[in-house]
Amino acid sequence: MSSVHGITGIVGSIAIGLFGQKSFNKDGQDGLFFGDHSFYLLGVQVLAVFVTGLWSALITFILLKFIDKIVGLKIEHDEELGLDEEEHGEQAYGWRHSIMSEPLTEDQIQSIVRGSVNHHIQAEQRRLSLVPLTNNRRLLSNNLSKLEETM
Repeated sequence: MSSVHGITGIVGSIAIGLFGQKSFNKDGQDGLFFGDHSFYLLGVQVLAVFVTGLWSALITFILLKFIDKIVGLKIEHDEELGLDEEEHGEQAYGWRHSIMSEPLTEDQIQSIVRGSVNHHIQAEQRRLSLVPLTNNRRLLSNNLSKLEETM
């Protein structure tokens, strides 16, 4: 459950059982704090929250099992190791999966950082080449040039 739909939905539903009033809905019931102070509406609301949660969990489980059978929910371990490089042009976690027993040297770390920054500079340059030439684009291009010089 998300904090937007799940938690607030539960709180709101239970609040109806506590604060509901017949004066707002003649066909409804009073909540625990109004009218005859009955637990009836609170019980109905708590039961509804429980049934809705159970229903959501069951349908989610069934859908995930179905999706897992059709296309799978996870990728292979070997495939996962290459996703950062394929998707972002860098190896974010490659060092964790390596069989190297020695820690990375300062030069290796700097090389990784330079490669990542260069990749982002190239991506920004490609993006800027699609933007019409304006003062903002000139400013961004100048900032990129300064960043390249520091590398």
